Amino acid sequence: MKILCVGDGNMSFALALATLFGNDAPGLVVTTDASERGAKKMYGTMEDTVEALEASGASVVYGMECETLGTKSGSATLRGRAGGSNFDRVVFNFPDAGVGKVGMLSVRAQRELIASFFENAPKLLKSNGELRLTMQTGAPYDKWNVEGLALKARLVFKTSVEFLASEFPGYEYCDTPAEDAEDVEPSADDLGRCVTYVFAANVEQ
Repeated sequence: MKILCVGDGNMSFALALATLFGNDAPGLVVTTDASERGAKKMYGTMEDTVEALEASGASVVYGMECETLGTKSGSATLRGRAGGSNFDRVVFNFPDAGVGKVGMLSVRAQRELIASFFENAPKLLKSNGELRLTMQTGAPYDKWNVEGLALKARLVFKTSVEFLASEFPGYEYCDTPAEDAEDVEPSADDLGRCVTYVFAANVEQ
């Protein structure tokens, strides 16, 4: 299975997948919008995590933002890392535009980030592939209007399932840090109830 993990901050989710795959994950590609230097500065464990991912056969791509996913160069890079094919799943966990979570400016920025993902990620899916977006529930996340944005992008809603971090060994959620942050620690806050939305691309587009 070919899986693309988008914006996986400390990459612990991708590493959890690699672990579940028996450390044999040549079809796993992980992106971050940070540079390699910036990512290693932000997360003290990043170097070890990347080393473990690459040892499993997974591939890490730095400096890849949502709007870059669907560009000619961006998609070529990602497909190249996956052996030249599109992906069975494209996963984006806890999207965060990094502008806080209070006020309409924040809501607008979060919606724009998710809309960009919904616009660009389907270009990397196989015809029977799935987009998976995981979110916290309740305020302010309900205002981000995930299902409405998906409908606008002409995605097909398939299902939603509860996301349980405990099912992914070693996964550690981190809030989106400031650009100049160093050695960001996993968030001590309870994530609360989280949901993974599953969408398919509209093949009639």
